[in-house]
Order: sequence, then structure tokens, then C-alpha cells
Amino acid sequence: MKDLKMESNKKIELLAPAGSFESVRVAINAGADSVYMGGKYFGARAFAKSVEEDCIIDSIKLCHKYGKRFYLTLNNLIKDSEYKILDEYLCDIVKLNPDGFIVADFGLATYLKERYDIPLHSSTQMNITTSIAVKNLCRLGFKKVILSRELTLAEIKKIRLENKDVEIECFIHGSMCYSYSGCCLMSSFLGGNSGNRGRCKGACRLSYSYKEKTGYLLSMKDMCSVRFIKDLINIGIDTIKIEGRMRSSIYVAGAVSIYREIIDKIYNDILISDNEYERYEKVLLEVYDKGGFTNYYFENNNMVQIDERKKRYPNRGIINDIKEKFINKNKKIILDIYVSAKLNNRLAIDVIYKNKKYEFISTAKPISKSINKDTTNTEFLKHLLKTGETDYVFNVKEIHIDKNIFIPISEINRLRRRITDYDFS
Repeated sequence: MKDLKMESNKKIELLAPAGSFESVRVAINAGADSVYMGGKYFGARAFAKSVEEDCIIDSIKLCHKYGKRFYLTLNNLIKDSEYKILDEYLCDIVKLNPDGFIVADFGLATYLKERYDIPLHSSTQMNITTSIAVKNLCRLGFKKVILSRELTLAEIKKIRLENKDVEIECFIHGSMCYSYSGCCLMSSFLGGNSGNRGRCKGACRLSYSYKEKTGYLLSMKDMCSVRFIKDLINIGIDTIKIEGRMRSSIYVAGAVSIYREIIDKIYNDILISDNEYERYEKVLLEVYDKGGFTNYYFENNNMVQIDERKKRYPNRGIINDIKEKFINKNKKIILDIYVSAKLNNRLAIDVIYKNKKYEFISTAKPISKSINKDTTNTEFLKHLLKTGETDYVFNVKEIHIDKNIFIPISEINRLRRRITDYDFS
């Protein structure tokens, strides 16, 4: 098969889960291209921490500040009585232009399309398993279709080849449902908790007896796709998605960083050995372990963890490494800096970020000749580059400072602070 990735310069998107603002921050630190999050009422994850609109608003701002995309999950089936609450819920959120709505309800999709100029993404709750279903969603105005996680690679390839006018997204890691996602009624029957309303109690995770067998007969292992990312890239998949909005920041950091490393190596034509894949799987088991990994990419996989999992003590070395790299430190935003300091002109600094130019000009008096001490390039940079605990690192591309001039240190500091306080999102 022809490599579809070679036909486009667009790199596959790595989409991370977030159940809290902390998880959003960690996902960005670990290398996610985008984040998805749901709120209090409509996100099909009622027990996640991201329950307030303020958290979502702050998360959108943080994502956009770092040049990342934010998708809002609205993947419950909506009742007629809930649309007023929905409008109030979205009022402030839509002002920040989230990059997509993830929806499962056709009525809600139509409602959102009529009111907001925000792309629609189909949720995995729609259980899209066929090419004709993808075509119909495309006709209804969906920009991206998230395929059911119960498909094989061959089925995904067929759908991709037959649908070139819509973006295709696939799950690569996280929980598997014993039923099709969101269709299981077991939790509702046993306890009145609807899985589609984000309240699934995970009845499939309990021990059961059947005939002479006792064990976790319905408990699925986690999906893991570290060995199949190149296949998905070559098929032409646009986005790969990690499941886990209710999981910890350690899980988010570990999963995102591993898949980020794999993606980058593939695009740089770096061969990944079996030993490296084993290392990746070891880290992923460390951050969350349901008794092993599986997926639907090939048929006849051993997908159920029947026996009780043995107690396993955590590898503190792996956990501490993840904390040190992605949780205890924030990723820095790199700004390209161009400095112009000319006699009789005001100090000027141009900033280039995401191919856009921003001009910062001193409000102080024009630069004068020096009397006692010249301001040199070295002296100027010593103070300009003190970005410290801010989110930014200055990458000075050009610096033009006239000879025999003096620039007060206070003015260099003032202009630096104007830059680091600016909202580049």
C-alpha cells in the first residue's frame, strides 16, 4: 500500500485526555498537540475532576497560549429539558473559540451547527464502524469522525481510503469496553447509573462465576498501540487519541510522552527496536495496569483479564522520572527575538511566535549617547534573558545595538516584562 503520510506534510495529531486543569498542563508538558475535556453536565465522564466552567475556560486559555488545540466533549445524549442549561453552560466557553465539539447526539450536532462556527467531531459513543456511516456524518457537516475503538487495522484502512473529505481519528490507548462504547446497559440495570450519562460503575470489572469458572470474566485489558503507530500514520489517520479523562496526571504524562517519542522517531525515520517497544510498554504498565495490554487491530487477541491481577509494587524510578520531566516542570514557550537599539530612536523588540510578528517599543525617551558606560550586546542580553519562572524562553535571532549608547537597565527589564506578560494566544 502506498504511504499516505508521504502525500501530506501534515503530522499526525496526538490528542490527550484531561479530567482537570493539572492534567491539561501535564499533557502540554509531555508533548500533546491537543487536549479534550468535558464539563459538569454533558461530557459523559461525571466523575472526572473537570466539573466547573472556570476550569474549562482556564484550560482553553492555557492550550491556546501554547499553540495547542482544545476540544470540548459534549457526548451525552441530550434531553429536551437540558438545552437551556446547555446554552448557559456554553455562553462563556464559546467566546474563547474551542477548536471543536465532540458530540454523540445528532440533534445536539444540528443545534450546535446552527449556533456556533465551531467544528463538529463525532464521539466514539456514535460507534462508527462503516464507511457509509462516515460519509453520512461528512454530509451532516462533521469535520472529524472518531472511529469506534472496536475496529481492526484492515477495517480502519478501508474506511480511510473510501473517505478522503473528512478527518479520521482513532483511539490508541486506554480503557476498552466489553460492549460497544456507551452501549452497555449493565450499569443501568444493576444500579441505575447510565454509562452514557457518565456514571458507569464498571460492573464489567467485578468477579463473576459461570459454570465452573470464577474470575473477572468481563474485565477488558487496556488498549495499547505503541507497535502500530506507524501503521496508522501510513494509513493516513489524522488524529490518534489517548483515553483516560478520569485517570491521574502521572498516567497522562506517561502515556503522552511515550506516544510523542514514538511519533517523532517515525517522522524522523529513526528505527524503533523491540527492546525500545518493550521499554515503552513497561512505562505504560507502570502508570496504569489492568493486567496487560490488547487491542482490536488484529483478530483473536486475548482481550479479557480473567485471573485476579497479582499485586505489583510501583517502580519508583519510572514514576519519579515522569514527575521530574513533565509534572514538576512546565514546558517553555520559545519566542524568536529581534532587537533594535539605535541612537535617537526608542528601544524596539520584535517577537515572532507561530509565524506572527509582535512589536514592542519602549515608551521611554529615545536612546542617547553614553557618558560613562556603554550598553553592549552582552550587557543587554544579560538582563533581557532573565525570563526566570515565566512560561517563556527568548531565542535571540538578531540584535543590533549602536556603539557608544546607553540603555537604562530598568528599561530593558520593563520591556522584557511587557513581553512575558503579553497574551500571545
